[in-house]
Amino acid sequence: MSGKPHGERIATLEAYYVEINDSLKEIQKEMKTANGTIKDLVKFKIQAQAILGAMAFVVSVTAGTLLTLIVTEVL
Repeated sequence: MSGKPHGERIATLEAYYVEINDSLKEIQKEMKTANGTIKDLVKFKIQAQAILGAMAFVVSVTAGTLLTLIVTEVL
C-alpha cells in the first residue's frame, strides 16, 4: 500500500470534517440573515402596495370630483 500512513489519513479527514462543519455553520448563519432580509423586503413591499392603493384611491376620487364639477359647470 502506497501513500500516507493510515493515522495521517484519518487526521486529514478529521481536519476536513471540522472545516466542512464550520463552513456549514457559516452558511446556515448567512441563510438566517438572508431570510430575515427577505422577510423585511416582503413586509416593505406589502406596505408600499398599501400606500400605492391609498394614493390611487385619492387620485380617482379627486379626478371624479373634478369631472363632476366640470360636467356641472361649477368649476
